[in-house]
Amino acid sequence: MYGIVQRRQDEMIGDNFIMNVGIYLRKSRGEDEVQDLAKHREYLIQIAKKNDWKVKLYEEIASSQHYLERPALQQMLKDIEHREIDTILVYAPDRLSRKDVHFLTILDHLLQYGINKIYIKDTEYDLTSPHIRTQLSIMAVLAQAEYMLIAQRMSEGKMRSAEKGRWNGGRVKFGYTTNEENQLIINQEDYPLAREIVDKLLQGFSYHNIAKDFAERGIRTKRGKIWTTASLGDWFNSPTLRGHTSYKIKGKEIFTPNTHEAIVSEAEYQAIKKLQENRENNFKKKKNNVSHWLSGVLTCSVCGWS
Repeated sequence: MYGIVQRRQDEMIGDNFIMNVGIYLRKSRGEDEVQDLAKHREYLIQIAKKNDWKVKLYEEIASSQHYLERPALQQMLKDIEHREIDTILVYAPDRLSRKDVHFLTILDHLLQYGINKIYIKDTEYDLTSPHIRTQLSIMAVLAQAEYMLIAQRMSEGKMRSAEKGRWNGGRVKFGYTTNEENQLIINQEDYPLAREIVDKLLQGFSYHNIAKDFAERGIRTKRGKIWTTASLGDWFNSPTLRGHTSYKIKGKEIFTPNTHEAIVSEAEYQAIKKLQENRENNFKKKKNNVSHWLSGVLTCSVCGWS
């Protein structure tokens, strides 16, 4: 599975023995399903171990628009200048750059500082050969084309999945989880608290009141954060809670109604929105009919009224 390259650490690169290898890992934003950094990292580290190389990792999630804007890559190039690593090991040539001109510029930089060979997986490439440099450049361009094709297919697959009402990834709303078919189902552990929020809203509690109550009771979100007015509002207003699936992709919104069990019925949702609208209107009327010189200036820290 993990190959031993033909030239080991007793082989010369420039004036240095191959002892210290820089492993460069990159995933572009939006490549979550296309590129798996953890698997790439493990694969390359195993190759380095097989060849008795010491490893320095350079890892980042960054766009391939311009290599100068990638901190980890720039750090690796600086370490090459300072002779801290003897060669580099990457999973694929397009991890350095998918743009031909940027890719060749990086290779020129490696050659300038005495790195004549690089390793892509367990294969060695001689950078002093024009033929090899051309081959690597073509590989990078082909990798870009393959990535775009995979991304397009995945995008189309997500659209079809969304139209069927399946969950397409991302953070699942509080109160739900997914089954083996990627469909949303009620999370029985979280459901009581989710319903408590809804019931309090039906009783006329504001998001501020509920957030304050949860803070006093030590109730946190699934990520261990404090519930806030914003997080409660975002949660409650999501179509997911009413049993619908909404997914945005490439500027298009796919809305599929009644795809899973609702935590909030449409009637409850409309009733709560009406309560919130009335409270907002009352607040505006009160603010516009100031009868005391401090009215509208001082605000209650408990209920939020002024």
